[in-house]
Amino acid sequence: NNKVYTSTARQPGDIVFHNCDGNVTTVLLPVGASNYYSATLIKSNEAVNATWTDTYPADLSGNQLTIDYKILQKSFVWTVAGTQYIDVIKVQATRTLTTPVGSTVSIVTSYYARGVGLIDEIEETPGGTMISHQVLLSFTP
Repeated sequence: NNKVYTSTARQPGDIVFHNCDGNVTTVLLPVGASNYYSATLIKSNEAVNATWTDTYPADLSGNQLTIDYKILQKSFVWTVAGTQYIDVIKVQATRTLTTPVGSTVSIVTSYYARGVGLIDEIEETPGGTMISHQVLLSFTP
């Protein structure tokens, strides 16, 4: 896609490739051993209630992942692990994995701080049961 990506090792063996051009942050998601698909995580210049969708193969078996994004809130303060972040954007991503036997849905609420990136992320079932919760523990500019 002609973009330059930076790699970040979140943990051993878990490398994320990300790009931020024009206040739009994208990541490359691996599918199989050598294929990557671009997902747009945040469009920070968009208004509250702005929406966009990414759809791509989830694996090499023909399963498909569709992610519907929506900006829920902007320009507020959010505290994570005792640190207050200002100018935060809250994005909801509804992930639908479609397979030959049906669909699985999860809802991810992400909080992004300007100049920092992702600071808090909660994944839940549509009924509100928490699947995972990740927070930024420290940040050095």
